[in-house]
Amino acid sequence: MIKIKKVVSLIEDNIGSLEKDEKDFLENLEDKGWISKDRICLRAIVIKWLLLHSEEFEYFKNKVFYVNNVSITGQLDIEYLKVDFPLVFIDCHFESGINLMISTIKSLFLLTCEVEKLINLTGARIDGQFNCRGTLINGSAIDDENGDKYSVIADNLIVTGNVFFNLSDKKPFVAKEEVSINGIQISGTLDCSGSFFEKGINAQSAQIKQSVFMRDGFKASGEIDLLGAYIKGSLDCGSGIFNNPNGIAIKGSRMMVDGTVFFDAYKDDENTVGKNIRIDGIVDFKGAEITKSFKLKSVEKTDNYKLNLTNAFIHTLEDENTGWPPKGNLILDGFIFENISNESPRKHEERLKWLGLQKKETEFTPQPYRQLANVLDNLGLEKDAREIRIAMNNEIRNKSQKWKQKFWLGFSGMLIGYGYKPFKVLKFALVIWLLGTLFYIAGDEYKLIQPPSKFAYKNYSDSCKLDVLEPFDYYPKFNPLVYSLDVFLPIVNLHQEENWRPVSNKKDSQFYEIFNIKGGGLLNLWMYFQILSGWFLTTMLVGGISGLVRDK
Repeated sequence: MIKIKKVVSLIEDNIGSLEKDEKDFLENLEDKGWISKDRICLRAIVIKWLLLHSEEFEYFKNKVFYVNNVSITGQLDIEYLKVDFPLVFIDCHFESGINLMISTIKSLFLLTCEVEKLINLTGARIDGQFNCRGTLINGSAIDDENGDKYSVIADNLIVTGNVFFNLSDKKPFVAKEEVSINGIQISGTLDCSGSFFEKGINAQSAQIKQSVFMRDGFKASGEIDLLGAYIKGSLDCGSGIFNNPNGIAIKGSRMMVDGTVFFDAYKDDENTVGKNIRIDGIVDFKGAEITKSFKLKSVEKTDNYKLNLTNAFIHTLEDENTGWPPKGNLILDGFIFENISNESPRKHEERLKWLGLQKKETEFTPQPYRQLANVLDNLGLEKDAREIRIAMNNEIRNKSQKWKQKFWLGFSGMLIGYGYKPFKVLKFALVIWLLGTLFYIAGDEYKLIQPPSKFAYKNYSDSCKLDVLEPFDYYPKFNPLVYSLDVFLPIVNLHQEENWRPVSNKKDSQFYEIFNIKGGGLLNLWMYFQILSGWFLTTMLVGGISGLVRDK
């Protein structure tokens, strides 16, 4: 093994003469790495040569490459680097970028550094942490032919520990251009708390074995793209700021979260509540799957805040109206959930307001109503579930272009509440019963209701008028109230209808002169109507109770 102090001449033989700062750096690196109060200037090629030949030097065995307060000129371009010790840069300034494509590193620390161009870790592997706390990365294009600018491009990077793009002593991580980590595999957490991503994050198909934190001062002015990502822990956006007013603020289409998604005010360990999460753009969770809760609570409302839950699945919806988007900015078609938290609105009045936030320009679909009603049923809130289903049928009736469907829904809704309130029919039955009673009282007064058999009279003769005929004393007395009920009910026999009938051939009554109908003809017509309506309303009642005519 070669000692680090003997390396100066060896490096000069390979890359040319060294500057004074570079010699000082190499000569003092052996003990604890380079630590200096005064910033020195160091060429990237020196660091590159050291790292590529690290196996030859005793210093690097079981140690850390530690550099503090250094200005590094030129691009640190070390593709395919393979070292089994951590690289630690603290308070360093990189005049250009860092290229560690397809490299293997123990850990990479860039703490409170400033990087003028992009950091490229495409296809690399970090067997430990990737820590960028408090670092500023200005970013640049990958090359002259590719005009897209990035601060970090780490597609398909593998990290066996945690990734930190967050605060360091209140100094935030700042990425001036897009951070691209498509297909990244992180065995720990991805912590972006308190950071600022000016052009967003592209993390399509990312695989994160623990949680993702975009909370407590997190700010993004571009799209956060989690399309097809898998997060084994939670996605915590508490008190974050997501600004992309002309597009998608958070894209979680086909994302899977094995924990909870937090859209809420952040609470620290002492339960101090932070500001509301602010969303100025679209939250696209189309086809997403959240196996625990979606906490949608304290959201600062903006006109551009839209929430798309098309075909998403969430186990427990834990929301409040303070987290709902403005009217017309909610899409729930195909949204499936299994539970509503105890802390969330469950009453049908509040949930109907939630459903009413849906976008009206699209064609009406009953699925969100059915889904909500099924969940309320499972929670034992049958009354609220019924009200949701009734509201669904009202919407179908109002939006329907088919006159038959419109007529039937209007009719069944009025009579039995589409089958969910079958006893509404009793109101109509009561009106018909009492109205019939009034008719039969008048008919009895004008002697238009008589026993149907001549053997019922004790003074019957062919020459007698109906006015003077008297039934036997033992003959059942006429009772207009019971008679109306007997005529109306199709099943019950109260023995009034069979013993008394309207007389249709009586011509000498005032009843006849007023209505111009022979004798009790009007009463006969009413009786027929009452019989038919009795059968019909009873059928509707039975059908509603049994569910046979329930409009689902």
